[in-house]
Amino acid sequence: MHDDGRWHCALSRQRNLPIEFDQTAEGSHEDAAIAILMAFVEALRMACAGGEATIRTMPDTPVADYAICCDNFR
Repeated sequence: MHDDGRWHCALSRQRNLPIEFDQTAEGSHEDAAIAILMAFVEALRMACAGGEATIRTMPDTPVADYAICCDNFR
């Protein structure tokens, strides 16, 4: 969200949970990319403080018939 010259980013573990009920990692900066990075770093900090031994980048689900790649090959 862009408000008053600053970008605000909030990362959540529960996609469909209203933000009032979820613990979010937030970042705010004039540059959108830095706001996202700050929220990501805060999420890592929260995960480490919560006692999680590892930080997962993929959910623990069985392998699907397909995979999604988000790389930009331009």
